Amino acid sequence: MDLEETSPPRFSYGGCDVLDGKLRILFVEKNLGTNIDYCCQEETLFKALNAAPSDRSLSFSARTGIRSDYDPKIAEIQHSIAELLGKDDEEVTLSPNFEDSFAKLSALAVDKKKSSLREDWQVYLGLFTLKYFEGLAYQMKHLKVGEDEMVQEGFLEAVGKNEITFRIVEKLKYDSYCEVVIEDGVLYLQCKPETWGTNIDYAAGKLIDQL
Repeated sequence: MDLEETSPPRFSYGGCDVLDGKLRILFVEKNLGTNIDYCCQEETLFKALNAAPSDRSLSFSARTGIRSDYDPKIAEIQHSIAELLGKDDEEVTLSPNFEDSFAKLSALAVDKKKSSLREDWQVYLGLFTLKYFEGLAYQMKHLKVGEDEMVQEGFLEAVGKNEITFRIVEKLKYDSYCEVVIEDGVLYLQCKPETWGTNIDYAAGKLIDQL
């Protein structure tokens, strides 16, 4: 525990930060003992852990979101897509591209005047990426990829590498918010930094046009 010495104080009464690898519980001068329960509330604690020096490419909040929202559910979506294609699960690759997405969204977040990102965007990195893949699986079912041999054959021919990647790009080719494109045998679900998380379910809406 220590005194908050930043001027002006970062907290009204108390808070926390990480210094030299240690979590410090801080109190503002003359407010020792006030609102103790809020010093390490989730929002304050996550902010401190995100700001802590680290050699990792993802923040604490992003890693937490991926562990809780993406990791437990992505295998089921991978299985659904593989089954529609008549493939074993391990034959289909889903690439979330987390590090690249985090870097591009972080760059957008720096300019708060232009950024439409929600304050807690980092913790949603895993969930939103999962939703893009989930939306693709839904569209594939809608197109009857698993039932119509011609559609399935067209998909497998176009996406010859059996790889599906999410990515953030500066410009879109066919839509305003998000889209699906196929390049060199890889299917890309993509959006712009400014439209990340918008209309997720429709990212693969024009899949048939790419086959």
